[in-house]
Amino acid sequence: MNSIFRILNLDNTIAINRHLAHAIGLQESVFYQALLAKCDYYEKRGQLDAGGYFYCTSEDMEESTTLSRRAQDRVVARLIQLKLISYCRKGMPAKRFFAINQDTSVLLEILEQQEKSDVTSEETETEQKADEGTEECAEPSGNGQIADDSAVCTKRTNKIVRNDQTRLYETYKQDCTERSNKIVRNDQTSLYETYKQDCTKRTGKHKG
Repeated sequence: MNSIFRILNLDNTIAINRHLAHAIGLQESVFYQALLAKCDYYEKRGQLDAGGYFYCTSEDMEESTTLSRRAQDRVVARLIQLKLISYCRKGMPAKRFFAINQDTSVLLEILEQQEKSDVTSEETETEQKADEGTEECAEPSGNGQIADDSAVCTKRTNKIVRNDQTRLYETYKQDCTERSNKIVRNDQTSLYETYKQDCTKRTGKHKG
């Protein structure tokens, strides 16, 4: 484990506050805390201007945060909206200057709002789990007794099967009766007529 720490070199890691990351976003937190480190560096050396601004290029911040210039522009706009930093361009050619809002109440308000949001989310999640675990009660029948869903389903199923079987049986019975009567009647009539004609012919031939 110690070898892994030595390889990563903890002095070159990016430190962020988890609560702040939840409140304003991961990239915003990385960029903001990198600016805090740079501001502290320039302040200790007396290199901040009268408004507390310090010079910082996009290349320098990309080295510190891994964020591209386009990502930095989006993050800077978000941090300005949250009133955590100020931004301006100075000089010829124009260069980026940043200043940290030293009013701690702004940062504390953001963190408190996130804490309230976390509590609300936990309560909502707890209520949803409670609702999912609640079983629905069966409604009482006309005589005050709770109806059995399985009995209702069985009655409905039997009713459907009985109707289907009855209809199938009646249809089959009618069809078979009509076919049988027709076939038997035709066969018997044909046989009788054939037999009658044959007997007549034979009788007449014999008598003659």
